[in-house]
Amino acid sequence: MKNHLITFILFVLVGVFSLVYAQKSINDYKYVIVPESYDFLEGKDRYQINSLTKFLFNKYGFTAYMITDSLPEDLFKNRCLALYADAEKLPGKLFKTEIKIVLKDCFGQLVYESEIGSTREKMFDKAYSYAIRNAFENFEFLNYQYQPVSENIVSKTPEKVELKTDTNGVLPSKTLKNPSVTEKITTTEIIEKNNYYAQTTADGYRIIDDEPKLVIVLLRTAKENTFTVKDKNAIVYLENGVWYYSEISEGKTLKKVLNLKFYD
Repeated sequence: MKNHLITFILFVLVGVFSLVYAQKSINDYKYVIVPESYDFLEGKDRYQINSLTKFLFNKYGFTAYMITDSLPEDLFKNRCLALYADAEKLPGKLFKTEIKIVLKDCFGQLVYESEIGSTREKMFDKAYSYAIRNAFENFEFLNYQYQPVSENIVSKTPEKVELKTDTNGVLPSKTLKNPSVTEKITTTEIIEKNNYYAQTTADGYRIIDDEPKLVIVLLRTAKENTFTVKDKNAIVYLENGVWYYSEISEGKTLKKVLNLKFYD
């Protein structure tokens, strides 16, 4: 009797998980983001296959962007509006190149996986191009059409930001300037009391605190005054004179005021 009960519970759980997974649809997502490089190749857009991937997504009805493109405003505020594409090369084929296209959500969960595209072309540039084109063949029959799902993300009122520190930083002796206009924030409780300082780097800024310690690293994007946060599912951006830290956490977008100061 006990074994039958356990079997029944497992059967129900499998059914529930299958239903939840089945409810994930590519039609729930407004955009597709294509990386500027794939793990199986060195260099950005090698053989232009990343650009080809973007082109093919747009060809089959998606709204696709390279990660380095100027992205839509709503995507900056809610990264979960997009699917994140990748091309995976299958190993172990000596005279055959096999690649599949995968789409994951903002939490890294698989939403869609294409059929395997393959070719026996020997020239690398042509082989990767042919394999990716072949992998996209079944996209023609998906009939993709964006259908907004209101419960995807719930935005919260801005709140105090709490950023973890990791390694020591060095506080330079330069004059500070603060571009923030916090007078536009009417609820003083949400204003970040701690100061954070931006040090220029080749790719963006290092953000340090008063100690000083390194807090986060900001990477430039194609959009002015908008940065992605290295190793985090977050962005920092300027809106109406106020800097915000926006992060995807537990299925929700958390928007927090950041008292950020820049060095000349």
